[in-house]
Amino acid sequence: MIDPETGEGVASADPNQTLRWLTNLHRSLFLGEGGRIAMATGVLAILVLSLSGAALVVRRVGGWRHCFAPLREPLAGRLHVEIARIAVIGLILSSTTALWMTASTFDLLPDGGAAPAFPAEVSGETGFALDQMTRLQQTPVVELRS
Repeated sequence: MIDPETGEGVASADPNQTLRWLTNLHRSLFLGEGGRIAMATGVLAILVLSLSGAALVVRRVGGWRHCFAPLREPLAGRLHVEIARIAVIGLILSSTTALWMTASTFDLLPDGGAAPAFPAEVSGETGFALDQMTRLQQTPVVELRS
């Protein structure tokens, strides 16, 4: 990447390889489209388990009105329900957004409209002629990548 004002290099144009590796693992298990489908299936299972667990907690505490009321149970059962009350919110949010992103990746959602049209008239002025950029004239073509 270059600074447009000076023409000096400021950073590498190549993406971080570790970040790319982690992203590919996270999204598709290095398996391409099949991996994306496998991840979506796993996320769907998390969503179903979270919703069914929330329904069981609601039934266990006596209905929606008592869903966040203090519990009178042994410590192990009480801890399980208290942790579930907090975790289920994050699990449902995370799995829902993951399924939404997967549906978007596979073009199962509407695109959101057409891009705005370019203006019919343009000024033709770029602000600076390419032949007047001394740094560009001095740089050999083979070095443009770096």
